[in-house]
Amino acid sequence: MKQNISKDYSYSVIDLIFAGAVVDQEIELHGQRIQYLTGTLSLSIRLHSKNNDAIPLLRFQDINGPFEKFYISSSGAGSVTILVANPGTIHVGGAQVQVAEVTLLKQDDSWKYETDQARSFFGSAPKGASPGNYSYVQMWNPAASGVDVYIEKIELHGSAVNSLCFSSHNAALTTLNTKVSNKIIGGVAPQAELRDQYSAGMIGTRIVDIDYPLANVYSDLLKGSVAKVPPGVGLIIGDLIVNTAFWIQFEWVEIPV
Repeated sequence: MKQNISKDYSYSVIDLIFAGAVVDQEIELHGQRIQYLTGTLSLSIRLHSKNNDAIPLLRFQDINGPFEKFYISSSGAGSVTILVANPGTIHVGGAQVQVAEVTLLKQDDSWKYETDQARSFFGSAPKGASPGNYSYVQMWNPAASGVDVYIEKIELHGSAVNSLCFSSHNAALTTLNTKVSNKIIGGVAPQAELRDQYSAGMIGTRIVDIDYPLANVYSDLLKGSVAKVPPGVGLIIGDLIVNTAFWIQFEWVEIPV
């Protein structure tokens, strides 16, 4: 996904397989930055030397270099995927860790990785006006989805000046919207659902209010940031003025938990 990816670097996506729990396995690899993309193992690394402090490597957290080697520890057997900025040749100094695959991403196409992994999606949800009612659209992540949903874009178009709010809600709205697709056209359907509902009262717990000051203008509600929706939670965008219409497009990535 695009989070924390800069076009100032080239990248390697590296799949590592751990035979079991590992402590301070040496990996020779020049780089500028490490990020833990996918996997369920708990990881930590020491940069440069075994004598340096171990740093927990959390999902989508950056650890900055530069470095020429690092020592990695894992909680058990399994596979993980890491992203390394400005990588060199990789060499693993032991049999407990194997390199399954290395994929080089160019500076201008790093965004393609999640799309090629069939984990990137987009969809739209038009919501018309309803007299006496507020309009709500929800990105719902079902409890049994098995994924975290990372929303990369929420783009809004309204037919009138409006005020809206982001709200959280732990139940699905009533109507399922089917205007969704994998970014690999014809690819697997998303686990997340776009849903909508009219209501005479407010739904969910309000997080933040947003002004939409100009009618018929597209607005990026996230402004380049990323919102995470865990399983069993929904993010709602709703208007604060009854009987108004708006159209929303979402782009998101689903990462196995």
